[in-house]
Amino acid sequence: MKERKITVKKGSVVEKVTVSEEVYRAYMQPWWREKQVQKRKRDKEEQLEKQIEVAYEEYAEYETRNGIHMEGMSKSVEELVEENSMLELLEESFSILLEEENHLIRALFMEGLSEREYAGQSGIPRKTISYRKNKILKKLRNWFSEKGYEKR
Repeated sequence: MKERKITVKKGSVVEKVTVSEEVYRAYMQPWWREKQVQKRKRDKEEQLEKQIEVAYEEYAEYETRNGIHMEGMSKSVEELVEENSMLELLEESFSILLEEENHLIRALFMEGLSEREYAGQSGIPRKTISYRKNKILKKLRNWFSEKGYEKR
């Protein structure tokens, strides 16, 4: 019969004891069982982390393909649909503008240029830019009004 050594602690005294294989197995079995439980738990956590990572990557690809950015989103689906409809309507409204008017409105409101910056780039006086902007906005307001959209 094979003999094994185990370490036994009694208070502050640590002692190595020689025991039979049967006693060794009986002594070590709870420790082995706990070790197996901990390993299974770690394996499950790692597997879950991998699944979450894969799901996140797949969703990120889905967002990229469909132009969606969900992180930090606090809007409801209804709000998103309404916003999308309004953006489509706004894009449609630009079709009534002349090319120069369209360029001016996009520069001022979408690119964020000030009237002064736009005037500097185009060589047109700032007051003329302001007059044209107001004229275009009035034209757009009338178009929206004809479509049944009133100022909120």
